[in-house]
Parts: sequence; C-alpha cells; structure tokens
Amino acid sequence: MNALAQAAELQQQAIDLLLNEREMIDQRLAQLGNGELHIKRRGRPKKSEAPEQEKAPE
Repeated sequence: MNALAQAAELQQQAIDLLLNEREMIDQRLAQLGNGELHIKRRGRPKKSEAPEQEKAPE
C-alpha cells in the first residue's frame, strides 16, 4: 500500500467516524427536543409571527 492509498483510506475512516458522531449528536438532540424550548430569539419577529395588534387599522 503506497502513501496515497493509505492517506485515502485514513481520510475515509475519518469521514466515517465524523458521520457516526454526527448521527449520535442528532439522536441526542432529538431526545432533548432540539433545545427549541430554551432558545431565546433576538431581533425582530418574522412577519408571520407578528401579533395582530401591530397591524394598522383600516
């Protein structure tokens, strides 16, 4: 096995390990509900989230 083949194999192993770790993290986040309940959003709300009172009367 030459150096290029060995490097390619190690690179593939690293990619596989990272994908497995990503999958475990995604599973853990799913168990925790993605933390959506604890996120404080900053900035202006989206137009679809704006309360009815902010609209101008016609």
